[in-house]
Amino acid sequence: MDQATGDIRPLARSRSDKAGAGLLLTPAGPKVQQVATMTALRPLAALLACAALQTGCAASHAGAPAAPYLATRAFDPTILLTALAMGTLTVRDGCIRLGDALVVWPRGTRLVREGRRHVVVTPDGRRYAPGSRVALGGGGSDTPPDRLATPLPPACTGPFFHAN
Repeated sequence: MDQATGDIRPLARSRSDKAGAGLLLTPAGPKVQQVATMTALRPLAALLACAALQTGCAASHAGAPAAPYLATRAFDPTILLTALAMGTLTVRDGCIRLGDALVVWPRGTRLVREGRRHVVVTPDGRRYAPGSRVALGGGGSDTPPDRLATPLPPACTGPFFHAN
């Protein structure tokens, strides 16, 4: 519709139309064409806004270490191993280890952020911070565990210690 006269104008094809691909019919006239173009860009604007929000959130934790991989079982074992392993819990190559062994935690164990560090919290409430000396009950193996809650990253190789 012509704003000045109130006449209805015919629809015109977009100049970007090539052989009918991406056909965009808009009322003729620069103002209406501009509105149609802005409407078509709304999804892109929404995507950029979401990206900006995520970047802002990530920037608020600038300097905080990235969350390490937490290996957890996807099941509750019927038999618990009873060896005792003692040492310093570390993060090496993004994996939580006790000595050289990648620790496989009980099902339901989670990683929580406390300030600038991450802490492992077991289902029964025990807390383990990387860098601290710990004593864990369980057992070791050289073969990768089956049925983990999340896939094992390539950097997180064995040996493995299955904590109870």
